[in-house]
Amino acid sequence: MRNPHNPAHNPGGSSSGSAVVLATGHADAIGGNLAFAEPHADPPALLVAAEAELRLEAAGGGRTVPLDGWIRGAYDADLRPGELLAEVRIPLPGPRTAFAYERFKALERP
Repeated sequence: MRNPHNPAHNPGGSSSGSAVVLATGHADAIGGNLAFAEPHADPPALLVAAEAELRLEAAGGGRTVPLDGWIRGAYDADLRPGELLAEVRIPLPGPRTAFAYERFKALERP
């Protein structure tokens, strides 16, 4: 996955853009968590808070959907037959803006 603001993650591309594309060594896990609406995964909650969008591609064309509303329930995402999750787009935060995420695990042992 590429980050338009980091040339190392965007070979041959420009450094301009209106979104940060999540760059991670575990992109397959994040994509799987989102595509399968994994209820025990952390990325969906964090990405909803960041107002992320998903880019889906299929033979008949693609669509972009907001992550908020994508997950309809446990293991129930708005993934249509033949679609592939191609991108996770995260809008750039405003100046002097930050957010943090603290994981809460109800079943975690002390």
